Amino acid sequence: MKLLNLKTKTGKTLYGVLFGFIIGAIAIFSGFLKIPNDIELYTLDLRYRLRPPVATSKDIGYIDFDDESLSLCGQWPWSRMREVALVNTLSFYGAKAIGFDVFFVEKENVRFLPEKIRDYTSAEITHGFKEFNTVVETSFKDYDKEFAESIRKAGIVYLAYFTKIYGKTAVTNDINKVLGQTKRLNSEMTDSEKASMGLLKKTFLPTSTAYNSSLLKDINITPPSPEFITASTGLGFAQPGFDEDSVVRNYPLLRYYDNSEIYPLVLSMLSNVLDFKLNEMRISQGESLTLKNAKKLNAQTRSDIEIPIDKHFQMLVNWAGKSNDTFLHVPFRHISYYYAVIRAKEEARKSNYELTAEGFKALKTTIKTAIDEESLVTGAESSQISEKTANAWFISKLIDSGVDDNVVFETMKLYDNNGSSLKKDLNEIRVAYNIEKVITQKPSITFEEFNKVYPQNTDAQLVFEIFRNIHSFAKKGRLRDIYPYYFPPLLQVKNNGVLSPFSPVDLNNKLFIAGLTGTGTIDLNPTPFEKSSPMVSYHLNAINTILTGNFLWHVPETYTYAITILLSIITGLLCSFLVLQMAFPASAVLALSYIIVTYRLWVTKGYWFNWVVPVGAIAITFLALALVRYVEAYFERKLMRLMFSKMVSPSILKTMENNPDKFALTGERKAVTTFFSLIQGMSDIVKDVSPDELPAILSIYLSPNSEIITSYDGYIDKYEGHVIMADFGVPLDDPQSAVKCAFATIEQNLDIEAFKRFVTMRYGRPVSVSMGFNFGYVSAGNMGSEGKFQYTVMGDSVNVSARFMAANFIYNARNALTGKDTVPEIKDYVHLRMLDKLLLKGKTKPTAIYEVLGWVTEAYRDFHKSKPVPQFVKYNWLKCSAEKFFCYRDVWKKRAKDTGFESAVEIFTFFDNTIPLVSELLITEWRIEFLGIVMAMRQLRHSMANVFGREFKPFLPKNDVLSDIVTELSSMKNLISESAHTIKHTDYTLNELSEESNNVLAKASLFQNRFLLKENPESEVIIGCINEMERYIQQVKGSSEAQIRKLNVSLLNYQAKFRTVVEQFYAKLQLKPEVYHEMAAHLGSPSDAVLKSKTHYEAGLQLYFQRKWDEALDMFKLSAAVLPGDPPAESLIKRIEFYKESPPPPSWQGEFIQTRK
Repeated sequence: MKLLNLKTKTGKTLYGVLFGFIIGAIAIFSGFLKIPNDIELYTLDLRYRLRPPVATSKDIGYIDFDDESLSLCGQWPWSRMREVALVNTLSFYGAKAIGFDVFFVEKENVRFLPEKIRDYTSAEITHGFKEFNTVVETSFKDYDKEFAESIRKAGIVYLAYFTKIYGKTAVTNDINKVLGQTKRLNSEMTDSEKASMGLLKKTFLPTSTAYNSSLLKDINITPPSPEFITASTGLGFAQPGFDEDSVVRNYPLLRYYDNSEIYPLVLSMLSNVLDFKLNEMRISQGESLTLKNAKKLNAQTRSDIEIPIDKHFQMLVNWAGKSNDTFLHVPFRHISYYYAVIRAKEEARKSNYELTAEGFKALKTTIKTAIDEESLVTGAESSQISEKTANAWFISKLIDSGVDDNVVFETMKLYDNNGSSLKKDLNEIRVAYNIEKVITQKPSITFEEFNKVYPQNTDAQLVFEIFRNIHSFAKKGRLRDIYPYYFPPLLQVKNNGVLSPFSPVDLNNKLFIAGLTGTGTIDLNPTPFEKSSPMVSYHLNAINTILTGNFLWHVPETYTYAITILLSIITGLLCSFLVLQMAFPASAVLALSYIIVTYRLWVTKGYWFNWVVPVGAIAITFLALALVRYVEAYFERKLMRLMFSKMVSPSILKTMENNPDKFALTGERKAVTTFFSLIQGMSDIVKDVSPDELPAILSIYLSPNSEIITSYDGYIDKYEGHVIMADFGVPLDDPQSAVKCAFATIEQNLDIEAFKRFVTMRYGRPVSVSMGFNFGYVSAGNMGSEGKFQYTVMGDSVNVSARFMAANFIYNARNALTGKDTVPEIKDYVHLRMLDKLLLKGKTKPTAIYEVLGWVTEAYRDFHKSKPVPQFVKYNWLKCSAEKFFCYRDVWKKRAKDTGFESAVEIFTFFDNTIPLVSELLITEWRIEFLGIVMAMRQLRHSMANVFGREFKPFLPKNDVLSDIVTELSSMKNLISESAHTIKHTDYTLNELSEESNNVLAKASLFQNRFLLKENPESEVIIGCINEMERYIQQVKGSSEAQIRKLNVSLLNYQAKFRTVVEQFYAKLQLKPEVYHEMAAHLGSPSDAVLKSKTHYEAGLQLYFQRKWDEALDMFKLSAAVLPGDPPAESLIKRIEFYKESPPPPSWQGEFIQTRK
């Protein structure tokens, strides 16, 4: 039963659209659930990882507090002197900005450095009180104060603060509840925190009631110390934006706190670097946040920067990759080294030591003490820097005094006896002086130009590094800051995952984020590329996203909904119009196309299209429709089996089940061949048998013929008593329907030979079978009432077919009859004989009728080429009664003798060899039947005793037990009939007794008739069974249920053995199907005598139409002589003889009027 009519294009379209829309809506709603959302986020991460590398800005990088730095400086938290070193170094080299992803919340205690006083008092020099005060003051270090001062002087430092979110997600519309918690937490702050918050609030932005309900809500802030807030250039929160799966992808650009809007560290940095005003940002909720009139980094051009945001004002971070494999990574360890060099030069410039060996030694000590005091480098590095700086200072002083280089070298050897090092240092400083001179004269000179005009003997990379340092500071007018000209060596850093040489000059004009990346770092979270990534990378990737303009855009939800519905509808239409085997790849291509297209948009444009909901909608739509189709198919198959399982062949039934669209159960016009057959003489048999015997008789005829019909793809339309109506070409169209029907009639005739023998043997009456068929257009479909209907055909062609069957009562032809409409369809496949012109009952025009004499041998061969031995052969043998088996044996004996074909001989041998087993089976059946009759008689006597009130004793057996039984039953029947007039009050009981006695008498009489077979010479093989049964009857003293049960067990054993024997022989036949078909081709073809008789018959028929009675009579007699006993010829002879005496009217054109339907 179908949910919707999918037979029409409109029905399919509505079905697909409706189903697609419903499933699409379901998929949209499922997208709000956690599991689909998590899967979508996973696919988003997959897209991050699969795409080509994104552009990264060369102007940004990390300051890593990594393992090497932690090894030098100790575990976190560090003394603020480390941040002082970092800020001073970045400021010294001209970094554009440094943002700290660490929090400076607690104050650091003032440190006392006793080493300074100890060194002062141990020195063998007389000092004044003023100098002592200076030493004491410098022995106490307030690094918070120094850090704040460094921040203020640098003007490039941005600090982060920590916020506490509302609830678990920071999402709520209840502003009053948020404010209530904020007020409570504010009241619990310390005075210092309140002071800090007072300063921090000055940086906040006013909120807008239009969208503050959509902002992520914070209820508390842990601010930096007040001195850091006032000293810093900007502040911002560092709280990351999490997705539901805890992966960090979103960067909140605004959050809500205490009736204000707060912004992140990145926006705070970029507002100064790109020179835009935070309070002038243009906001379109759920769409974009625009930085108005922002300056391009390291350029003078300006433009608006439109940042796509979601409904919570979050930017989707365009992660560039793993944190360790992207961007510039400068370890703090390197920064500390650079700062040590800076401090060394500062100490050298402050010194007043004489150019003597003692002065040289004192300067080295002073420099080393200053460096070691802050633990900026290792001891070895401290010694090296001290020596190099002292050398550079003294060499520079000597050069400045106008001394020749040789004199400088010899003089320095008195201070430091390492000649090779001195020579190298002298050469480098001399190169530096030359570069300084050239750059002073020509500031725009490039290194390539310099190297071309002033070639140097020193290492080219070293010269380039000196050139870069001097050129960089000369442009800023700060050459004094790098005096003396000793420069740190190139160090190795990671830049986009590759180790590269790095100069401190490379810090110039860069933006840095400083944060913890070393082992033990707790500020870790999953990202699209890593399960655990330092969150310092979160801020730098956000900066890169904004600076490069490689934004990722949230596709509006309405677009996702529309796409989902559209794809679902398309899938629904595909599934409606295509078979599932085609709909599946089509749906897969649709889903894959969507993924490919949206992936390309992701890669090229940065659009994030939802995958899970639309693709899930495609999958769910397909699966749902597939399920519906399977359910429909199940019910259709069930209906097919219910309607057709016994009516068509298994192959046709399977085709119908698998392809229900190939036919319709509603009325449709089809070209069909309809077939009718009935048993002539059946009525004479029916009146003499018991009612329960009749179904067995009909089954012996109907079952094998139905098997033959269905094997030729015929559909058993109905049974009406012993009439078979079958249709060829329904429910599935079949262009060979007429041929198959014709072949089926011939096959039936071959099997009917055994049936006719069986009826004659068992019932003592001859029968024949009348068949007719016709090809034409009919209306086919389910017909009947709402409560009861059947698949059938109707139309004039059906009626004509039935008339052809009835016409055989006129001609008594041995074969099936058909008409002129069928002849063109079958003439090349079968031999036909025109029988007559017949005016069918209910018609006004005569029609030519033909007899199917047999198939054309070659046509049969071609039709059955490569086909197995038909299944009906096995079925008809398996299902036949034991008595009919004897008839099959007799038929195949004659065929083997007449044809000599190998298969015919083999089949006869099988039947002959199986006779002993079948004989035992038959005798057992007879014994059961006989005992049943005896028990039925006993029951009848008991019933009569109850009615008549006296005992009925059995007759004393004489010589013929069966005759005695029949005689006794006849007496009982007569007594019951006579009593019907005298016993009025027992009419109902007498009617029952009458019916019961009639049934038992019919069974006994039929059983008695079997013994007359001994008089039939054609049944010699069954005589042994009759003799055995006669002996058994004479010996039986009575009957019981136990005897019958025992015999039934034996019968089941014989039947099982019989089935095994038939199955084995059929399997043997299947080994050589071509041999079987060759035999069948000759068995079903007409003999030479039949074909010769046909020639005479048709010639006589033409003379008959011309009223040439005598000539026609001679030809028909000649035909009858060639084929003795041919009923149609004999029928025409009698008719002509009648016409000679009483000619037909002048209007006669040869037709004979059918009077029987």
